[in-house]
Amino acid sequence: MRLKIKQIVFLIFLFLNCSLVIGQEKILVLHSYHQGLEWTDNITNGINSIFSPFGDKYELHFDYLDTKRNTTDEYYEQLRILFEAKSKKIKYSAIIISDNNALNFIKANREKLFDDIPIIFCGVNNYSEELIEGINNITGVEEKTDFDGTISLMLKLHPNTKRIFIVNDFTTTGHAIKESLQNILPKYQDRVKFEFYENFLLETVGADLESLGGDDLIYILTFNRDKEGKFIAYQYGIIMIVQAVKVPIYGSWDFYLGKGIVGGNITSGVWQGQEAARMTLDVLNGKDINSMPVRVEIPNTFMFDYNQLIKHNIPIENIPNDAQIINVPPSFLDENKISISVVSSIVFLIMFVLIARNVDFKSRQKDLEAEKDKLDYKVKIRTKSLEEVNSKLKLEIDERIETENKLVVLKNDLLDANKTKDKFFSIIAHDLKNPFNSLLGLTGILRSEYDDYTEEEIKGMIKEIHSASHKTYCLLEDLLTWSSSQRGVIKEEKEEANLEEIINREIHVLKENAHIKNIELILNIDVDEVIFTDKFMFSTVIRNLITNAIKFTPNGGKVEIYSKKENDSITLCVSDTGVGIDDSIKESLFRIDKNVSTRGTNNEVGTGLGLVLCKEFVDKLGGKIWLEDNKDKGTTFLVRLPKSS
Repeated sequence: MRLKIKQIVFLIFLFLNCSLVIGQEKILVLHSYHQGLEWTDNITNGINSIFSPFGDKYELHFDYLDTKRNTTDEYYEQLRILFEAKSKKIKYSAIIISDNNALNFIKANREKLFDDIPIIFCGVNNYSEELIEGINNITGVEEKTDFDGTISLMLKLHPNTKRIFIVNDFTTTGHAIKESLQNILPKYQDRVKFEFYENFLLETVGADLESLGGDDLIYILTFNRDKEGKFIAYQYGIIMIVQAVKVPIYGSWDFYLGKGIVGGNITSGVWQGQEAARMTLDVLNGKDINSMPVRVEIPNTFMFDYNQLIKHNIPIENIPNDAQIINVPPSFLDENKISISVVSSIVFLIMFVLIARNVDFKSRQKDLEAEKDKLDYKVKIRTKSLEEVNSKLKLEIDERIETENKLVVLKNDLLDANKTKDKFFSIIAHDLKNPFNSLLGLTGILRSEYDDYTEEEIKGMIKEIHSASHKTYCLLEDLLTWSSSQRGVIKEEKEEANLEEIINREIHVLKENAHIKNIELILNIDVDEVIFTDKFMFSTVIRNLITNAIKFTPNGGKVEIYSKKENDSITLCVSDTGVGIDDSIKESLFRIDKNVSTRGTNNEVGTGLGLVLCKEFVDKLGGKIWLEDNKDKGTTFLVRLPKSS
């Protein structure tokens, strides 16, 4: 009765999860073990990396036999019943299988369940032709682990070793590995003693291994089930061993690397999956599977964990030259190359801006002087004419008055330009001087007194250098953008654009700033709302307004972005629950000659140019920008722009 109930549950699960997509070739990926086991997941990642570029052309069905945690005959019978039902419902073009248990399952049920479907295997230990004897249309990739290479490496790095403690279990994989080792270990019997640790209990692993001493090494192979059948996940098993011993640990699979082993000649599950997927594509593209030999010469790679090399005092120069090393700390140059690059770029850009502004001012001054010379010449000619022809006196006087009015306008424009120039240089002199003082001071200390400071103090100085560089870069970026706008370099290119898409892009960029202060960003915009604007200018306006709202909103506050339709225009609103804006500075927010900059609620600093840029760009777009106080608290900035051309 219980067996029938389980069969019914399997069938219900089957029909709820099967999907028939017409036109796709269906590929069954049958794993021996369970999802979440790193080796199995690595094979899956390798398969997906090969098939993902093909989009929907192929439909991958992943099934897991879960045989590390379930081993009874009754369980295998239930698996057979499940796949018998699936085989009636789904027609597979090919089957990829991983590891020995899946191969044995296919071999036992080939004729009834998967007759003549091409089969490509990977991750199979101790491959021989007898393993696939009697199975037609099959090929694959052997999991050939280089135990000999890893043991030789261990003895080379630790020449005084007297015993190698081999951790291995009684699973199918464990038996296959031990069988392979029996052909390798005799060659080392005169150099070192091997001791298998396989008849263990999960609860006593730590106590069993803690007595290992300085002449011992551990070689961890399979560690998934104890003698009572209790399952052990890879990550949990290696942590148990690392915490119990002080001796170096070596391994042969990528799922142990980075978790406590020194390294070894590593077998990659990702590579196994990729090779099996490539062979499957060849079969699906018409290649005869019976002409494709099993791949048995698989290249493995020596890989090491830098932290473990340092922990066990293993010189890096002793490991193979072509080895890969993970967790290598960055050099001082790597850690500071951004700061160095930023400082160099800032110096170059400041020089460029100064030269460009100087050339621009000189050019305008020269034009004005030339215009004045021309006007003076005209006045002289007209004056002489007045002496000769009194009848033309009124006409000449009117022309002179008009000329003088032009001079006044030009003079006022020049005065305004000089005021703007003076403010521009004032900002550069003041706001760039302070961070450069910090940069020069801190770098001077590091250069002359580096050895007098702790690592944490040095990191703190580097953090201050980075902060000052970032602030200077942001200021320079705003100055350049404003300068480009002033000189007419930035030309508006208006087009119809989706309002919600533009704002969502800016929210995505700024969401981390809001997350740091636990600020909720609320977007209430019609997804079909269209405006006629320049995308770059409008994005700059939105980014500055949302940045200011986050900056002046306390932790836990809200920033809401919404729109209001008004005939042929649309008004975008950025509202916050922040500290508000003092009435005394409201009129100065959009003026370059005032340069209002206030620290945020978390002491954030700004350049004082953000709202100036907003005003510049909104004016160019033919719109209007203003602000209003909220009823409760905070501020709302409003931008009105036309909907269409």
